[in-house]
Amino acid sequence: MGVHDVVADLLTAVRARVTAFREYGDAAAVLSRAAAEQAEELVRAAGPATLPVEVAAVAGWLYWCRFEADPDGGLPALRRATDLFVPVGQADPLLLPAPLREPLIEEYERQARALLEPAVTSGDVTGLPYATGLLYRIVQATAPEDPRRAAALSDLSVAAQLRYADNSDLTELDEAVAFGRAAVATLARADFLTNLSSARLSQYRAYGDVAALTEAVSLAEAATRARPTSATIHRALVRAVRACFDRTGLLADLDRIVNAARAGMAEADPVPELRLALAHALWERYRRAEALADLDEVVATCRGALGGTPAPDERVTWLSMLGQALGVRYGRTWERRNLDEAVTVSRQAAREADPGARVPHLLHLASVLDERLRIAWSADDETEQVLSLRAATEAGPEHKDHARALQHLGGALVGRFQRRGRKADLDEAISHTRAAVATSGADAATRRKALSNLAVSLEIRRGPGDLDEAVTTARAAVAVPGDSGSGTELANLGKVLTARFLLLGDLVDLEEAISVTRSAVRVSTDPVGRARCLNNLCGMLTRRFTTTRRIVDLDEAIDAGRASVAAAPPRWPERTRYLTTLDLALRLRSAVRDG
Repeated sequence: MGVHDVVADLLTAVRARVTAFREYGDAAAVLSRAAAEQAEELVRAAGPATLPVEVAAVAGWLYWCRFEADPDGGLPALRRATDLFVPVGQADPLLLPAPLREPLIEEYERQARALLEPAVTSGDVTGLPYATGLLYRIVQATAPEDPRRAAALSDLSVAAQLRYADNSDLTELDEAVAFGRAAVATLARADFLTNLSSARLSQYRAYGDVAALTEAVSLAEAATRARPTSATIHRALVRAVRACFDRTGLLADLDRIVNAARAGMAEADPVPELRLALAHALWERYRRAEALADLDEVVATCRGALGGTPAPDERVTWLSMLGQALGVRYGRTWERRNLDEAVTVSRQAAREADPGARVPHLLHLASVLDERLRIAWSADDETEQVLSLRAATEAGPEHKDHARALQHLGGALVGRFQRRGRKADLDEAISHTRAAVATSGADAATRRKALSNLAVSLEIRRGPGDLDEAVTTARAAVAVPGDSGSGTELANLGKVLTARFLLLGDLVDLEEAISVTRSAVRVSTDPVGRARCLNNLCGMLTRRFTTTRRIVDLDEAIDAGRASVAAAPPRWPERTRYLTTLDLALRLRSAVRDG
């Protein structure tokens, strides 16, 4: 008889003893000395160095039965059973007795969790293969309806998603969805729904499958209903709905993001990502509907974030957003405190940003300093504005914002020239603005603004040929494709044409100036820009009246002047100048009627 036959016969004999005890209660079948000897003979025959799982399981069960039949005196049998069950637990935990299987499953869960958590937080996937093996064992060791099996399946989905993030293998995503569906089919727990939602959202981003996005949102909504007090669950909904908004741009999706983020922020331990998502959604909603309450909440959200201890890069993000929101709020309320705080936090953002990411923060700092210089001159503000912009240009031509930095530096130097009268500032401004035009490339918005600013700078300088170049350059700015939405380029063309009319007296220039300024009024969507264009139109029509004496021009000038004053915010610094322009037109008309 061969070794295999001996092992087979012994397996049958030992298995029969186990069956006799477990099914018929025959304790003698497992407690006899012959039973133990037979089990050990089976182990020796099978080769203890590489004991087959089946042999270890059958022999282990015999000793386990000996322990159950005589608990008081069966401790040696228990120790032997435990030793024999080691390879069984590794291969197929379902073959173990329930009392041994439970602690083993608990240990598998503990080890898998210890490996998964750092992978989720840091992206370190080195421990994933072992964690995955442990999770598979849990699945094997538990019944289909066992919640622990569902949890292991959901964790397998998470592991597959982490592998996809590491290697971009789309089959990992498909596997993640399959595991996630199996988990949810067993138990629709909130975190299982969230994990499946995340996998479907990743599939949408990978394949562009709208059905995957729709399901991701539905799953996340179901998760929030199942566990409405979890910030982590609300974060999943925010991510899914954000993807919907990025796809469709629907305002309703912004509302859903705001509501979900607020709900998550209300929890005792909110997720930092939710605060940022809330601020971004409120900011975008403000740009759509211009509700001041949204802007106020952006400011409050930024302050709340900065009141904590955000990481350095996150702190810069919050400082930057707060500076922008305060600057915009100043433009709505004209309250000086908003502008002053905008300068302070924008300065902090520029100082704390990494050197390679500092340019946008320097540009914004310069813009709020420029706004403050419009209402009150300060040598410190003027110097800081110019130095900030010079620092921004030092990033070099390869930086994506180089042309914009040059354009803003030119504008700041023009402002300094107008305040101090140093021609060197104006010449340098024109040089930088020409460079901005030359380096703007495909950036139509920067090219349009640079050309328009160059035209205004040339009109101010009025050297030989400057006015003609100013008109040509202003026309080029208007011709750049796209729409600034402010009418600024048309308004500047009107200004330089008016300047040439005043110098040369050609009425054709004034006629065109009036025409393009009317167009600027029509296209301007910015209340402040519209007020400025209406004021310019009032002045141009008044000038034409003094040349042609047509009373209809004066009537239209007064209408435009009144509209400019009405459109100008009550606290806006330029409003007084608009009242002066209107007053001149009214005095002229009164003089004509009296005369």
